[in-house]
Amino acid sequence: MKEFVLAFPLTVPKESIWAWMVEKTWIAKAPSDQNLYFKGISFDFRAVIQDAHPDLVSIFSEHRLLSAEEIRDLASHRSVLFLIGTIKDKATFRYVQEASQMLLKGGALGIVYEHCGAAHTAETWLADCAEDSMSGWINWVLAKNDLRTLGLDAFQLPDLITAAKDADCADELYALLLDVAENWFFQDAPIESGHYVTADDGKEYLVRKELKSLFPKTHPQFNPDGAIRLVEAVG
Repeated sequence: MKEFVLAFPLTVPKESIWAWMVEKTWIAKAPSDQNLYFKGISFDFRAVIQDAHPDLVSIFSEHRLLSAEEIRDLASHRSVLFLIGTIKDKATFRYVQEASQMLLKGGALGIVYEHCGAAHTAETWLADCAEDSMSGWINWVLAKNDLRTLGLDAFQLPDLITAAKDADCADELYALLLDVAENWFFQDAPIESGHYVTADDGKEYLVRKELKSLFPKTHPQFNPDGAIRLVEAVG
């Protein structure tokens, strides 16, 4: 199973992170090893803490346009907390979401999904990606007339691909791919070659296994579960 890696930029220095989290009553005491347990959350994270990242603002800027205030806040971070683990089912996903919400409501400046390259400020994540939404976990790539997802390997799922001529065309396809992914994961909907899925606008798409991987096996974003292409049905 492929692990996820979440990075949370913090305003407290590296050496003060555990004391800060104890003060927030999120943890009972500083962890004695890499395993980190949040109170009330039944998930075993591996935790790594590092000093401030010099390129943090550019990492967030690659994902979306930042305001001057967001740039200033991110540039002021003093440390980064990494949480690493494996999502095995819907319950563990919700535990990870709960821990992320705790950190982002409690002072973390944002979150970077290092396994796929997506990044969200605390404000945008809490507005758009909290609760059961998988949207924060997906990095969208528009290239070579295709819209592709990156990051579904964190759910042990293939990534999704569909044809998109340009950015305007892709806008209406984001919801389709996200809906397919969430039905796949939360509802155990069958998504196999030969099946059809219907978009909100009534268009039907044929599900087809993609034979060629977007990345080589040695690439950090290689998805061992492959990819599925949605082909718009004609006629």
